[in-house]
Amino acid sequence: MEASEIEKCHVAEVYDFIAQHFSATRFSAWPRVVQFLQTFEPNSLVCDIGCGNGKYFSANNSLTIFGCDQSIELLKIAHSKGVDCVRCDNLAIPFHSQSMDGFISIAVIHHFAHEQRRIQAIKECGRILHPGGRGLIYVWSFESKKKNEESSQDAFIPWCFRASKVNNTDNDKKEQNIKPPDHAIQTEKGIQLNRYYHLFVDGELQRLINLQNEIGNENDPKLKILNSGFDQENWFCEVQRL
Repeated sequence: MEASEIEKCHVAEVYDFIAQHFSATRFSAWPRVVQFLQTFEPNSLVCDIGCGNGKYFSANNSLTIFGCDQSIELLKIAHSKGVDCVRCDNLAIPFHSQSMDGFISIAVIHHFAHEQRRIQAIKECGRILHPGGRGLIYVWSFESKKKNEESSQDAFIPWCFRASKVNNTDNDKKEQNIKPPDHAIQTEKGIQLNRYYHLFVDGELQRLINLQNEIGNENDPKLKILNSGFDQENWFCEVQRL
């Protein structure tokens, strides 16, 4: 299966189907991400790339935040919070080059199924930053204790609806009106959907950021790594456009 087809079937279609259920589990903002957003000057323009349900929109109310995501169902939830949102692919963000003071990309780039696409996603994040603008990228780690049962960096990780919950809430009922992906598996416990992840090893995110600096032409963004580390079972890098 081509990388784009994997992303369509095992990322985009899955998130549209599980949007309400997924959103109900994604309400806690990570402190380091909130701290990063609070470092920007009032009225700064910041793009939340892969904003999901928009849980970071209220992290700093002095900012002008734009949200974008591939899942139309998650965007409906995000839009209900009063923030401008747009549907797009991380490989083609619909904002002008050098138009943003900052961006966050939290648990997004690991969903791209080929290294070149992951590099292009990073490059596209950098493209919308003006020189001096800063971004924060988080990706799932291969070394995470929660995921150490995976033997490959490229993994299909299940999302399950428990049978006892499938019909019990309004959110679940709404999701039943959306056709499940063809690869959905009916089990004794409910519906299982497999999401694609590339699990990053230590140093890999930094390597890709440096690689994107070397690929392309002189007008492409060059990113400097300001800070990096391990947080919330993810590898992260804070970058700045030169």
